[in-house]
Amino acid sequence: MIAGVTLPKVIFELLMYLCLGLCIWHALRQGTARRARLIELGAGVLYGVTLETLTILQFHSYRYGHFLVMLGTVPLCIGVGWGIILYYAMQLADGLPLPRWATPALVALLGLNIDLAMDAVAIRIDMWHWTFLKLTDQWFGVPFGNFYAWFVVLCSASALLWLARPLTSQPGWRGPLAALGAIVGSVVILALLDELQVRYALLPGAIQWLPMTILLVAGLVVVTWGAWRTRSAPRVLLARHTTADFAPALVPVFFHVFFFSMLFVAGIASHLPVLIAVSLAMLLLGVAVDGALVMRVQSSASRTASPEMASASWARSWRRQRHELT
Repeated sequence: MIAGVTLPKVIFELLMYLCLGLCIWHALRQGTARRARLIELGAGVLYGVTLETLTILQFHSYRYGHFLVMLGTVPLCIGVGWGIILYYAMQLADGLPLPRWATPALVALLGLNIDLAMDAVAIRIDMWHWTFLKLTDQWFGVPFGNFYAWFVVLCSASALLWLARPLTSQPGWRGPLAALGAIVGSVVILALLDELQVRYALLPGAIQWLPMTILLVAGLVVVTWGAWRTRSAPRVLLARHTTADFAPALVPVFFHVFFFSMLFVAGIASHLPVLIAVSLAMLLLGVAVDGALVMRVQSSASRTASPEMASASWARSWRRQRHELT
């Protein structure tokens, strides 16, 4: 233990801060988009801490274990986790020629891929605990409503932050205020949709997994339709790639590898081997999807004569795609 915190939680906490550093590094290298990216990253972390605090105060449905840095009852690293997942998914979606109406659903699906493998393991290594469920209930001890909320949070927050970009990219206080308005709007949307989900869950004979499944299927349909609509769009050209360009893509890798490792380190795999299959499936699916999306925006060196020409080509291609899709 370190300061009363078990080693797995210390490692997780440090990984979250490392991922935050990588995302900041990425944001600082985005040229004219740097300001908007930094604001979005900061807003995501603030949103995560605020969301967790309000949820615990309102519902008392779960509690966190002790971490090195606590903000009241919420570990700072949990807020950071929300922020970096939102940032990673938005940056990946930004590089695709999807219509804007489809990208929030993609962000939500990318986040769910992480949470489906994370939560069931986290509750077994004292990271957090659901107060009204047994470890055998619903999704291996995790309420299905948790995944419903994840989808709503990531979808609404990303959509509103994208809408706020004309302001967050400009100098002055309007940018941070617009981002703050976006996360407040997302909280309101979550509160309203959560109320519907809770009312449904209390109905006699309610199927607990149905609301989550409806959102999941709807998200898949929206993203698939958007991809079909843009199936003939030209590949986005990037002038050149550096390590920083792909830093956000390391976020899901850290999550998946850490929690998959914990299955064996904490002895969870021996008495619940099905979680091995779940975690491995989410890991492979995440790697396959992220890899495919990253490849979608990779440039071909043979198609660009110089970095300057590549940059100009990328800009023209991007403007043309956005004009066609909007």
